[in-house]
Amino acid sequence: MRTFYLLGAHDEEMKEIRDLLFRLGAEYAVALKDGHRVRRGEAYEADSATRPIPEDARLVTVECGAKGLEVDLEIDHHFPGDPGYDAPPEKFWEGSSLGQIVADVMANLPEKWDEANLSEGELLRLKMVAAADHCLGAAYAGKCPGIVPMKLRMERAKAVVKRHGGTIRRVFSTQERTGRHLLECPRVNLGGDIVAIDARALRNAPFLNEAACLFAGGPVLARRSNKVVILNADPRSVIAFKLWATAEGASDTYGSPTRGFGGATFPTLP
Repeated sequence: MRTFYLLGAHDEEMKEIRDLLFRLGAEYAVALKDGHRVRRGEAYEADSATRPIPEDARLVTVECGAKGLEVDLEIDHHFPGDPGYDAPPEKFWEGSSLGQIVADVMANLPEKWDEANLSEGELLRLKMVAAADHCLGAAYAGKCPGIVPMKLRMERAKAVVKRHGGTIRRVFSTQERTGRHLLECPRVNLGGDIVAIDARALRNAPFLNEAACLFAGGPVLARRSNKVVILNADPRSVIAFKLWATAEGASDTYGSPTRGFGGATFPTLP
């Protein structure tokens, strides 16, 4: 059956999904809003696409949506109820959007998958991208099957150098510097025996997520616009964070304890 994929906002995983679909010769388009590619905060409010969606095709949306759009399959892991939302680290590939895409292509476009003939090295690189997107802290902790933490760090550093220039050594040294800044930050008690590094004042620190997973040794609070997020968290820390954020006046909390991520929206932040 003819299959058409509609892709959401750009990030490293979505780039790999788009590149893979292109290599496979699969049909796809990018979701638009007001004439531009959807951004993360509007990915589910698309109003058009970069090419018409065929009426006779099976429609698969990937981390996006639109009002009134008839969808045959939703590939996502961002919200409760999504196929991969609560997939634990040991199931990162099945839970990630990239892994879901590969499974769908293998099931519905098997001849294209066979023709692509991806090597073991290419598939491993895709799995590293998926693990980092789905549960970075767990991946660096060695909890994702088949993912070697230091190889993951090297692969991600290579991607940074490819996009922005510089050297891997420079990327590593910048991550380490941010790690030192993290360790100098104050601590905040999230409840009981759970204490997090409070890095909300570290605005625009480079590689903050990476440094939290590599060097913090525990959960880290960081600020993103009007949100506070918890990085490098275990399940208990995510649960405690959501209770703490609610007590601190958050208007909304979200997160998956099994994947070690969470966030909270605040009406105002200093």
